[in-house]
Amino acid sequence: LAALIALLLVAAGYWHLKLGLHEVIEDYVRHEAAKTAAAWLVSFACAVLGLVSVLAVLRLAQLG
Repeated sequence: LAALIALLLVAAGYWHLKLGLHEVIEDYVRHEAAKTAAAWLVSFACAVLGLVSVLAVLRLAQLG
Protein backbone atom coordinates (compact mmCIF):
# COMPACT_ATOMS: atom_id res chain seq x y z
CA LEU A 1 0.00 0.00 0.00
CA ALA A 2 2.83 2.40 0.83
CA ALA A 3 4.49 1.72 -2.54
CA LEU A 4 1.24 2.46 -4.36
CA ILE A 5 0.87 5.77 -2.54
CA ALA A 6 4.52 6.62 -3.32
CA LEU A 7 4.00 5.79 -7.00
CA LEU A 8 0.93 8.02 -7.16
CA LEU A 9 2.86 10.82 -5.47
CA VAL A 10 5.76 10.47 -7.92
CA ALA A 11 3.39 10.47 -10.91
CA ALA A 12 1.48 13.50 -9.64
CA GLY A 13 4.70 15.35 -8.83
CA TYR A 14 6.26 14.91 -12.25
CA TRP A 15 2.98 15.70 -14.00
CA HIS A 16 2.74 18.92 -11.97
CA LEU A 17 6.37 19.74 -12.80
CA LYS A 18 5.76 19.17 -16.51
CA LEU A 19 2.65 21.34 -16.60
CA GLY A 20 4.32 24.13 -14.63
CA LEU A 21 7.42 24.21 -16.81
CA HIS A 22 5.29 24.21 -19.96
CA GLU A 23 3.49 27.31 -18.67
CA VAL A 24 6.81 29.03 -18.00
CA ILE A 25 8.05 28.10 -21.46
CA GLU A 26 4.89 29.40 -23.13
CA ASP A 27 5.05 32.67 -21.19
CA TYR A 28 8.76 33.51 -21.43
CA VAL A 29 10.28 31.84 -24.51
CA ARG A 30 9.70 34.03 -27.54
CA HIS A 31 10.98 32.04 -30.52
CA GLU A 32 8.71 29.23 -31.70
CA ALA A 33 11.56 26.84 -32.48
CA ALA A 34 13.09 27.33 -29.04
CA LYS A 35 9.67 27.00 -27.44
CA THR A 36 9.03 23.70 -29.23
CA ALA A 37 12.49 22.35 -28.41
CA ALA A 38 12.19 23.33 -24.76
CA ALA A 39 8.74 21.75 -24.50
CA TRP A 40 10.03 18.49 -25.97
CA LEU A 41 13.05 18.54 -23.67
CA VAL A 42 10.89 19.11 -20.59
CA SER A 43 8.51 16.32 -21.59
CA PHE A 44 11.38 13.92 -22.23
CA ALA A 45 13.19 14.81 -19.00
CA CYS A 46 10.03 14.43 -16.91
CA ALA A 47 9.29 11.07 -18.53
CA VAL A 48 12.82 9.77 -17.92
CA LEU A 49 13.00 11.06 -14.35
CA GLY A 50 9.52 9.75 -13.65
CA LEU A 51 10.44 6.30 -14.95
CA VAL A 52 13.64 6.24 -12.88
CA SER A 53 11.67 7.30 -9.80
CA VAL A 54 9.04 4.61 -10.37
CA LEU A 55 11.76 1.99 -10.73
CA ALA A 56 13.39 3.22 -7.51
CA VAL A 57 10.10 3.02 -5.61
CA LEU A 58 9.45 -0.48 -6.94
CA ARG A 59 12.96 -1.57 -5.96
CA LEU A 60 12.52 -0.18 -2.46
CA ALA A 61 9.15 -1.91 -2.17
CA GLN A 62 10.76 -5.17 -3.24
CA LEU A 63 13.54 -4.85 -0.67
CA GLY A 64 11.23 -3.90 2.18
